[in-house]
Amino acid sequence: MEPLAVSEGQHLLVVDDSAAAGIAANSIDAAKKANAQVTVWKASDLAANGDKAQFKGTFDAAIAVGLGDADDAYFQIYETLKPNASATIVQKVSNPSEKDGIVSAVLLGTFTVDDSATKITDSLLIVSAAKKTWSEQPAVLSKASGTAKGKRALYAALANDVGGDADDLVDEDALLGEAPAAPKPAGCAPAAPGTRKRACKNCTCGSFLLNTVVHAWFEIGSRL
Repeated sequence: MEPLAVSEGQHLLVVDDSAAAGIAANSIDAAKKANAQVTVWKASDLAANGDKAQFKGTFDAAIAVGLGDADDAYFQIYETLKPNASATIVQKVSNPSEKDGIVSAVLLGTFTVDDSATKITDSLLIVSAAKKTWSEQPAVLSKASGTAKGKRALYAALANDVGGDADDLVDEDALLGEAPAAPKPAGCAPAAPGTRKRACKNCTCGSFLLNTVVHAWFEIGSRL
């Protein structure tokens, strides 16, 4: 497996829960040669530390080996990474059909996946993933509801909608149609022939006051 590129001063997280030792060794060696910091965890270490505030947004890159389809583990790795950090997921597979399950688990972990760089080589499935910044995601994400896994599935689905509108089956804007015009407030009704102008409800133009004064003068005049 090609070593994950890490630069001097960066921090690489390696989560290795594989029985086959040495899969991530070349990446660890390359990181150390580049004077990068390396943290190596087992899955149990990830479970114990992944949710701690001190590790949120800590690492610049990650390699996860042997985690299978544990989407919760991938989500914990996601949380420990800085925005736009890359992650390489490595899993030994005996059948190519296992690929879809692993990739789905990575997506549920909220990662975006580069399909073109995801491959199986010598019975090793290598998934190329990345952490997108939330500023790149639609505002609807903040309205997601349901379980944590359901939210992550929504995030992943939206983040991986790389086709944009090109592959939409339905035009959402067409479904919405034109927004109804706001009703115009009723103005004071014009006077009918032979009558005084009628004031509207909640009159603000002065017609109501004028009509009241005129009516009062007529009442006074009729009593004189």
